[in-house]
Amino acid sequence: MHESIIAAHGLIKVADYLFTKSLDGMTDELALRRVSPDANPFIWIAGHITSSRYAFSRYFGDEVAFSHRDLFKRGSSFDESATYPTLADIKNDWDNITQILLLRIENLNADAFSQAIPIEFPHQDNTLRGALYFMCYHESHHIGQLSYIRKFFNLEGLVR
Repeated sequence: MHESIIAAHGLIKVADYLFTKSLDGMTDELALRRVSPDANPFIWIAGHITSSRYAFSRYFGDEVAFSHRDLFKRGSSFDESATYPTLADIKNDWDNITQILLLRIENLNADAFSQAIPIEFPHQDNTLRGALYFMCYHESHHIGQLSYIRKFFNLEGLVR
């Protein structure tokens, strides 16, 4: 693994641990409840970061299809009339893409991380390395939201 992405590789594993922990004690019923009228519920946030991992997969090899993509894609929001997958389904999808991404990242050569990709990120590093670090930031942002929602429902926090 190239030294420029060792930290990101570690952050992916931290996000995996925290995401998995965020599901402990959360029920499918609670996951559909909003903490305020305009807030996305737990299920949407969990599905969104899972969907984002699938979308990022295209930069590290062939894109891996995510069957619930349209429910959670960028710019969408929670649709109360839609049928959402269970948390167990989201967790299975998360585990699948996590293993694929880690394997792909571990096997890319050093030059691959400096290649430009056709998307702009707020931090101006539009390379594969920049995409990887932005994905880590994006996930940490939303995992923080999952933690907040857990506390709102009187569930244990993610970090003690």
